[in-house]
Amino acid sequence: MVAPDKFKGTLTAGEVTALISDALVEAFPGAGILRCPMADGGEGTAEIIARNLGLSPATTTGHDAMMHDIEIGFFKNGDTCAVDAAAIVGLAMLAPLPLRPWEASTYGLGEFILEMLRQGFKRIIICIGGTATVDAGAGMLQALGARFLDVEGNQISVRPITAANLSSIYSIDFSGIDRNPIKEAVTALADVDVPLLPSCEGEMSALDFAPQKGIQVKELPMLRASLENFRNAIDNALYTPSVQPPFQGAGGGLGYALHRILRCRCIKGSDNIIDSYDILHAAPTNADETAYDTSVPASPLPNCIITGEGCFDAQSLHGKITGAIIERASALSIPVIVVAGISRIDNAALPENVTVLTTSAGNQPYIDSINRPGALITHAAALDSLCSILPTIIQAVTEASPICKINGKSYS
Repeated sequence: MVAPDKFKGTLTAGEVTALISDALVEAFPGAGILRCPMADGGEGTAEIIARNLGLSPATTTGHDAMMHDIEIGFFKNGDTCAVDAAAIVGLAMLAPLPLRPWEASTYGLGEFILEMLRQGFKRIIICIGGTATVDAGAGMLQALGARFLDVEGNQISVRPITAANLSSIYSIDFSGIDRNPIKEAVTALADVDVPLLPSCEGEMSALDFAPQKGIQVKELPMLRASLENFRNAIDNALYTPSVQPPFQGAGGGLGYALHRILRCRCIKGSDNIIDSYDILHAAPTNADETAYDTSVPASPLPNCIITGEGCFDAQSLHGKITGAIIERASALSIPVIVVAGISRIDNAALPENVTVLTTSAGNQPYIDSINRPGALITHAAALDSLCSILPTIIQAVTEASPICKINGKSYS
C-alpha cells in the first residue's frame, strides 16, 4: 500500500504515489500495489473526496486571505460540494509575496459558504488545513453576518477582520448569522487535532503552527493574548463549554469558529480519508464521524505500507495522515516505511514496525518550494533515487530481517 501525503509545495500526493509505485512495479512485477494518495484535511483533500463521491471540478469567484480577487476551484455534484480552505485562503496561494499573517483573513471562506448556500447546496464539505490565517475564523464569521464591537460598544468597521483586530474585540453580535442552514450543511475536515490555545505547559495548539504562516517567534505571546481576548468575547456571547470541542486549532483556529461557534460537524480528516479506501479495516465507531459514505469494497490487509510527507515531525503525530497510518498499521502489526524530506522525530520514539527514510542528504532542512520552485526538481530527483533502494528495504522489513544490503553495504 503506497499511501503518502503531499511533499508540501514540491510534490502532490499523487506525484509521490506515482514515483514510489512505478519503482515498485519494476522491482516486484507480480505484487499487488495499492495506490492510495492521502490527505488529512489540508491541500488536496477535496480532490480525493471528489474522486470517492463522484464530484466534478467547478469554479467560482471570490477572495483570498489578502482579499485579492481569485477564481476558486472546488468540486460538486447534485446537492454536495467539497472545497479545500487552502484553495480560498491558503498559504501557498500568496507566493511569492511576503507573508503577512496579521493582515490575513478567512473572510473569503465565509463568502464561499454563503455562495454555496445561495446555489442550493445542502452538503458542504470544507477541508480546513493549509490556511495562511491565524484569525480563529473571525473573518469568516464577519462575512457570514457577525458584528464585532469594541469596549465602548462601537462596531469595529474594519472589513475584513484580521488577527490584528482580535485584541480590540470586546463583544460580538451573532444575530446577523443564519446559523441553522450553515450548521446543517457544513462538515469540516481538520488536518490536526489540537486546541486553539494550550491548557497546560507543552501542549500543542494553534500557536505551534503559526510560525509556518509567518508569525515570528517573538510575536507568539502577542498572538496568544489576541486569541485569548477573542475567546473571552466568544465565551461572553455563548455558554462556556465544560469541555473544549476537538479540532479547534486547525486552520489557524478555523476549527474553533466552525465547531465552537457555528456548531458545524468537525471531524478528523486523516481517519476519514483512510476509511474512504476501506483497506485498513478500522471503520469509525460513530457514524457521525464520517463526512461521506464509501462503497469501495474491502481489500486484504497490505503486507507493507509506504507513507510519508515533506517534513515528518511532532505535528505529524497529532492528527496528520502519516501519524494516523502509523497508528492503524501498528495496531495491525503491519510494517510501515515513512519517506520524508526531513525527519525531526527520534526513531526511538516510534513503534518498532516503523522505518524512516529521508530524501535530504545528511537530513538537511526540508526545502519548501512555496518560495523556491526549484525544490520540485530537487525532491523529485531525490525521491526517485530513494525509490531504487525501497525494494530491498521492503524485503527486509516484511521478512523481519535485522540486516539488509544496499549496494553491497549492510545496514541494520
